[in-house]
Amino acid sequence: MRRAAAFVLLPALALSITAARAETLQDAFADAYNTNPQLLAERANLRAVDEGVNQALSGWRPTLTFAGAIGKQQFENTPTTSTQVPEGYNTPRSLDFKLVQPVYQGGQTVAKTAQAEDSVRSERAHLIAVEGTVLFSVASAYFDVLRDQAVVALDRNNENVLAETLKQTQAQFRSGLVTRTDVAQAEARLQAAHAQRQQDEGVLQSDRANYKRYVGHAPENLVRPAVQPQIPASRDEALTLAATKNPNVISALFGEDAARAAVAATEAQLLPSLNLVGEANRTDDPAQLSGHETTYGTVQAQVTVPLYEAGLIYSQSRQAKQRVGQSEGLTDDARRLAVDGATAAWETIEAQRANVVSQQAAIKADEVAYEGLRAQQRAGLRTLIDVLNAEQELFVDRTNLVRAQHDLAVAEFNLADQIGRLTAADLKLNVNLYDVNRYYQAVRSKWLGFGPSP
Repeated sequence: MRRAAAFVLLPALALSITAARAETLQDAFADAYNTNPQLLAERANLRAVDEGVNQALSGWRPTLTFAGAIGKQQFENTPTTSTQVPEGYNTPRSLDFKLVQPVYQGGQTVAKTAQAEDSVRSERAHLIAVEGTVLFSVASAYFDVLRDQAVVALDRNNENVLAETLKQTQAQFRSGLVTRTDVAQAEARLQAAHAQRQQDEGVLQSDRANYKRYVGHAPENLVRPAVQPQIPASRDEALTLAATKNPNVISALFGEDAARAAVAATEAQLLPSLNLVGEANRTDDPAQLSGHETTYGTVQAQVTVPLYEAGLIYSQSRQAKQRVGQSEGLTDDARRLAVDGATAAWETIEAQRANVVSQQAAIKADEVAYEGLRAQQRAGLRTLIDVLNAEQELFVDRTNLVRAQHDLAVAEFNLADQIGRLTAADLKLNVNLYDVNRYYQAVRSKWLGFGPSP
């Protein structure tokens, strides 16, 4: 399928690049990928969700507790022998170690682990969605700056042309060739052009601030992008990919699975549980008549059968099932939103491709008409207002071409985002790709310790 260039500035308006380092769109993408706070925050959130798997797996692991006690005991008695002490103080002490090894928890551990795993998969997909959103924001900001730099350059060129026209008109007025009205018309057009440039320069400054927000620094010597996103060749393919590959849709699907696992984990609380319990105890109580010290150890299997839980678990189960329904609705909404976004982007691409061709043809015609009217005006066959109108049409069409090229480029990146292809890997950025598996593997089976660091 024929592809239009993502963003092509008119050669006459291309900004000169100084000796300073030129900044490409890939540079901007790489800076945002490494430093954008929204993306960094989402990676931290994924690491937090990773911990849920370890917490679920802890249901298989033993727990060990220690309890110690020491106190002071006062006693009084009536001596019956000469060896008895009528009153005094004792210091009872006890030490207790208890080990509990879960054997069966009614399936809770299995269900909670499945829920945690699906939550991790959902969050990984959501991280891709956030990555795409950030990179699309960078692309939009980049093209906004390029567009408005070109528009301001057109404004300045327009001012120069109108200033020269005013100068020539004033000279003709002094020679009696034109009237005061012609001079006033030229002055009015120049002042309007001056106001337009100031307005467009304000928009450009706003674009630069927005660029800094996403990339982390102000734009420096932006150049025409050499990177283009991977977009489908047909509308049907684009909509199919949006419905199935959009990362928000994938995230929602895993969210459904996690919600169903939560139902199983809740209902498992109604089943019996089995634990192995080992305990060692040592007690030193001087008040005991038959020896001060007692030591014992036990190992036993404990079975717990819930009989009635005040209706709490049944209510929680009903609630969890409603969460499944909510998740299904969110998945449908995410799919519709992705398809709608892909449809809008595709239609914009088609419209702007045609618009670029039309504007280019219009500019060629405008240039011919403008030069012809200028020649006719010098020969006295046309008025100054005819020339000014022709110059304005040429200026407007050039500006419209720049805006059409901008809208086409942004729509292409938007479509890539909707189908899940706007990632650092897809764009082949020169960055170290974030490894979503690294932290997960480091903590999944970790039994002890506060590390690792992110």
